[in-house]
Amino acid sequence: AEFRFVAFRESEGRMGGGLAFLSKVPAREVAYVRSETGWFDGWIVQFETRLGPVQVLNVHLRPPVSDRGSWVSGYLGTRDDRVSEMERFYKNVKPSIPLIVAGDFNDLENSQVVNWLQNRGLTNALPQFDRSSPTWRWKYRGIKLSRRMDHIMYSQELYCANTKVILQGPSDHFPVVATFRKK
Repeated sequence: AEFRFVAFRESEGRMGGGLAFLSKVPAREVAYVRSETGWFDGWIVQFETRLGPVQVLNVHLRPPVSDRGSWVSGYLGTRDDRVSEMERFYKNVKPSIPLIVAGDFNDLENSQVVNWLQNRGLTNALPQFDRSSPTWRWKYRGIKLSRRMDHIMYSQELYCANTKVILQGPSDHFPVVATFRKK
């Protein structure tokens, strides 16, 4: 496949956790928003599609781990951080252009950050077509863990025709793919 727009950004000060865009249609950067939590940044790119302009906010929100490295207290105490990150990134979207917010939310479908976006009129694409496939997996001391922590949310101007999880690949996250049409 030939891509007309290819861009990669590494989060400053983080090992791994960068963001990328690969597109077959022309695109331009709208905003790159540095993280204030010390984790990962947010990146907004506008694409010139057959539907017209569409902006995508690419996110990798703070994982549920405390500043001291505890997954237990992190799971219980970092939800507000993900909402704060999303609020900060979201301030840079253009309200007049259809929006897709996609990436590793590090949180579930009924989380505060997903609800925050739903309260702004966005719809979570994956539960419309698949209610159970995990998007993340991890082996810990012989135990297989899995959750749905990756989401594709979209604004009301768009229609989601299909969404699926591709249960393949070497990453701890599976690709989530969505097809959109104009309403």
